[in-house]
Amino acid sequence: MTLGSYEREAIEQYYESLITDLSVTLLLDKLIDTKILQTNEQRQIRRERNLKRRNKKFLQILQQKSNEEFYRFCKILESSDTQTLISLGQTLRQEAENRQKVIEINDEIQLPPASPPNNGIILEDTESDFAHVMVDVFAWGNNNSGELGIPVSKGKECPIPIRSQVISKLRPVMIQAGHDKTYVLSQNGQVYDIGNIELNDGNHDDTNLHVPRLIQDLSHLTIAKIAIHPDGYYALGVTVTGELYSWGESPVQQITSVKDEIFTGISCGRDHRAAITNQGKLYTWGFGGLGCLGHGNSKTYKEPTLVEALADKVVIDVACGSANQSHTVAITDDNTVWSWGDPAGGKLGRICNSLKPCTLPVPINALQNKSVYKVACGSDFTLALTTDGSLYSWGHGSHYRSQHGILGAIERPKRINIFDHNNKVIAIAAGSYHWLACTIYGKIYAYGNNDAGQLGVKTAKLSTEVIQVDSLIDEDINRVSCGFSHCFAWKSSLLQIKQ
Repeated sequence: MTLGSYEREAIEQYYESLITDLSVTLLLDKLIDTKILQTNEQRQIRRERNLKRRNKKFLQILQQKSNEEFYRFCKILESSDTQTLISLGQTLRQEAENRQKVIEINDEIQLPPASPPNNGIILEDTESDFAHVMVDVFAWGNNNSGELGIPVSKGKECPIPIRSQVISKLRPVMIQAGHDKTYVLSQNGQVYDIGNIELNDGNHDDTNLHVPRLIQDLSHLTIAKIAIHPDGYYALGVTVTGELYSWGESPVQQITSVKDEIFTGISCGRDHRAAITNQGKLYTWGFGGLGCLGHGNSKTYKEPTLVEALADKVVIDVACGSANQSHTVAITDDNTVWSWGDPAGGKLGRICNSLKPCTLPVPINALQNKSVYKVACGSDFTLALTTDGSLYSWGHGSHYRSQHGILGAIERPKRINIFDHNNKVIAIAAGSYHWLACTIYGKIYAYGNNDAGQLGVKTAKLSTEVIQVDSLIDEDINRVSCGFSHCFAWKSSLLQIKQ
């Protein structure tokens, strides 16, 4: 099956602008080895005499590829050691997914009704001119409140991954897990909650906790991203037009105090949060204890406030740690990783006075020029993923949660050696005391606390080594998510046009 129209449009719109300064020759050896490009196709591209003609021929050949080949192509780009290639792969894939969302709306694909029956529960597939690729979502770990999307009657702990049918039917593009709840973002931009969710009347919903419930007060919006900390109860969402919304510990409300900004990135700690604008400006707010907001003090800020110390930088990612142990980590586009907040337990990734809070962003020198592009924070440890697929970790070592089989603090980022050029990481997630990593070949690795079976290895025994989740070895996973002690893994796929 060839690429759908939405994918062709995404490629045509973004490919040429990204590829202009890149010699196609750099890609050929990578793609020929994976059989995405055949030998005769390689010859056709090289036969063209100038860059523009080679690009055009490359585009024509790429358009004839299947969805699976297209995604393998993007994966190869994203795991390369060249920033231009990484940006190309990420943008092609993301824009194709965004295009798919627009196509769904414009072609009037049936969306969940504004006031659906059964408290917003959607269990059946919708009919449309498109057939969705089924997304298999696997869940494991703690299920005391049905947060896995699996009936509590089937077990309060699931030590091995099993398919969550109700979440799979939502075809999620994003899953964010909190303390005893889960939020799911579906392909049409709707948000569902699962698990121990407080209702508007302040009571807990004690029936069908595992069944997704549409968040009605967000249903008129198209949400692009959601965030909640694995220790947390407070959630954030950003719309496709860059508006911020919050919910969880209070009813859904739009955050309107920041004017004339378009937000594109979000992160939640347990009691503090952060948001990035499309211009790379960083705003933080909430509990400011130990300087975790980066404003030069330990005050609490009720509204998003610009981090002035990074105002002349372009922030590309941010992650927030947990309450009473609060720290924050951010990446700027000059290849610098910054940290601030509580220094205890090595959480800031640098040697410093563990009794003196760090109230302003300070670079982590050990990660300078390592090409870190993604960070994730647990309670008191941090993961950093580089463009070459390497994974670093640091912070407190109890439960062996952050790294390397020791209980003491790791004060400087240390590379996790199991991941190398033959086993590159493409996705990470931090739980409260454990973490997950997904490699380019769809393998899932876990590490840390295992008291609820959150490592996915059939037992609740503690492991002092990074272990592979063997039961998912053939599932071609490319997304992972962690809550306090529960986990998800799935493959995010595009729509396919019906034959």
